[in-house]
Amino acid sequence: MKTILLTALLLLTLVRVNAQHFEAQSYVQETALGLQKGYGVRYISPWRMKFGIFLQSNNNLSLEEGVSNYPFTGIEVSYPISSCGKISMYGNVKGGLVNHQFFAITPEIETVWNFSRFVSLGIGTGVRVREAAISGKIIIKPF
Repeated sequence: MKTILLTALLLLTLVRVNAQHFEAQSYVQETALGLQKGYGVRYISPWRMKFGIFLQSNNNLSLEEGVSNYPFTGIEVSYPISSCGKISMYGNVKGGLVNHQFFAITPEIETVWNFSRFVSLGIGTGVRVREAAISGKIIIKPF
């Protein structure tokens, strides 16, 4: 419940302060823990760095405690590495709590294709639980 309220408050604040620099993302990531689904919101700074919050888990995208759910909630920072036309590459770092008790930091590299003003597709690779992970995402910029 706290996460939902925090997300809504952050969303309203970002839209009120600077609506054109906000994006929402939905993604799937194959990890050593199985296929995980996730979503998040990010603020895009004037120098193209992205700061956001996220939630990902197996099963039902919830914070329910369970042995097989493995919820991972936290913050993320993305730094632009390179871009060429409509394709950009970012270095991502996610940090947060896994199963409400373990702190984890995960590095990722992500390539994003901006095929329209409002929608982008991304593919990335990273490390989770000391093993390789691959992800695919859709990014929506509503304003």
